[in-house]
Amino acid sequence: MEERVQSLQEHRRKVEEKSAGDTERVTALFRDLRRRLEDLEKRVLREISGRAERISISIGDLEIKKKELSRKLRHIEELCNVTDPLTVLQESDTGDLCDTEDGDNEDRERHEKLLHDGGGLDVDGISHTLHTLSDIITEVNVSSYIQEAADILLDVNTAHNNLHISDDRKTVSRSDIDQNRPETPERFQYPQVMSSRSFSSGRHYWEVDVRGSTWWIVGMCYPSIDRGGELQSVIGYNNKSWGLYRNSDQYVVIHDSKVISLPTNISSNRVRIYLDYEV
Repeated sequence: MEERVQSLQEHRRKVEEKSAGDTERVTALFRDLRRRLEDLEKRVLREISGRAERISISIGDLEIKKKELSRKLRHIEELCNVTDPLTVLQESDTGDLCDTEDGDNEDRERHEKLLHDGGGLDVDGISHTLHTLSDIITEVNVSSYIQEAADILLDVNTAHNNLHISDDRKTVSRSDIDQNRPETPERFQYPQVMSSRSFSSGRHYWEVDVRGSTWWIVGMCYPSIDRGGELQSVIGYNNKSWGLYRNSDQYVVIHDSKVISLPTNISSNRVRIYLDYEV
């Protein structure tokens, strides 16, 4: 009888040690889960508030995703709000970890898998839930930011007479030969040229290959930019244009004659210009 009592006491001691270890481990996991949940919730709210008016998915689809996201957040909050982690371990067979008002058996099975062998917490289950939430956020993030590169053609009618425009209107180069184009109000009196395509809304980008030249300015402007030969007609030296300027190894960004210097170790031969018209 005494040996049995000792055996039971030893078994009890081992159970208590295991419970203490499980409590510490589960508490740490819940603490980390709560932190990740808070960070994730902030990201969701920030993304929704920042892009709610510009996402391309339909309002109906967005409402469905919002409801699904809210439901999943409630599920995780229920886990995070458990004061005694051992209570969760003792309920491994009850299936009461999640709200199944919609009869979602798949969610129930996934949350039941959070419990493993009557004492351990299935971290993979939590990771899967967080991964699902991240997928929803990613789906919102990629909501048609920019479609594709814009097809830009140069407008010969705006080109300075010392600029040579290729037949496909894709390339411009400085020329010592006067092109003898007619003088018009649209033509620049400074060696620069505009594109024939313009934008009045949305987000767009285009690329410029600048290889072979150590002096250039590329950028964008309003059509009302001055076409004269003074400095205020140059891209970036007025409040109607923005320009990236290179002179040898010097790179600067210019707008309204305000200059911001850039690093000198730029090695790329391509410049990509992004336009967010509303911003």
